[in-house]
Amino acid sequence: MTQPVNIHIITAQEVIPIRQEILRPGRPVSECVFAHDDDSDTRHFGAFVDGTMLGVASVYHLSPPGTTDDSAWQLRGMAVLENSQRNGIGSVLLRACGAHVVARGGTRLWCNARTGAVPFYVKHGFETVGAEFIIADVGPHYIMQRRLP
Repeated sequence: MTQPVNIHIITAQEVIPIRQEILRPGRPVSECVFAHDDDSDTRHFGAFVDGTMLGVASVYHLSPPGTTDDSAWQLRGMAVLENSQRNGIGSVLLRACGAHVVARGGTRLWCNARTGAVPFYVKHGFETVGAEFIIADVGPHYIMQRRLP
């Protein structure tokens, strides 16, 4: 991306349009509102280029399934508008989410990654945990995680 990507904290409501367009196309808005969106320690990030929001991501202070790791945070709802993908916007969003987690004492960032997004996360130091699984009406995923400095 030749223009600078600016990351700003945004509201849960502001992530909805991009979540719906990229992650839940054709699905009702209600499916784009995630549990914990309004928790006090949840943060939503928007990636802006020339004042236009092109991507979103959220982080939640939650442990992966079956664990009780208080230093773990979940990355969820990460999406970049289709015509802006593969331009570094997702990488900038991911770094901002990681920095936020580290600043709050977190040491692990994890997500349910769509199978097609696994190479992106591997490029950023994430590893798959366990076998591929299906999220109903969404598709195949892997749990992925990364230890943070």
